[in-house]
Amino acid sequence: MPDPSRDPSRLEMEATLSENVSSIPGPLPARMLNEFVYCLRLAYLMWVQGEWAESADTVDGKFQHRRVNQEPTRRKAEAAEQAEEERE
Repeated sequence: MPDPSRDPSRLEMEATLSENVSSIPGPLPARMLNEFVYCLRLAYLMWVQGEWAESADTVDGKFQHRRVNQEPTRRKAEAAEQAEEERE
């Protein structure tokens, strides 16, 4: 039986992922490592091809984290507006 880790398409995907990982500024995202271990093809599609299919959970997660992901200056401005409204 052939060794699946020696499949040419797998080796090509691994090489491409390695090139992309080396261009990431800062630490490697844990999610990227998880996708690589879970399914190399999925990691390739997400991190190299940029393909991503939203699900109800990911849409909800984006909505729930919208304030956390804002720029700090924008959050400060919103907090100041909210404080002003509460004083009125």
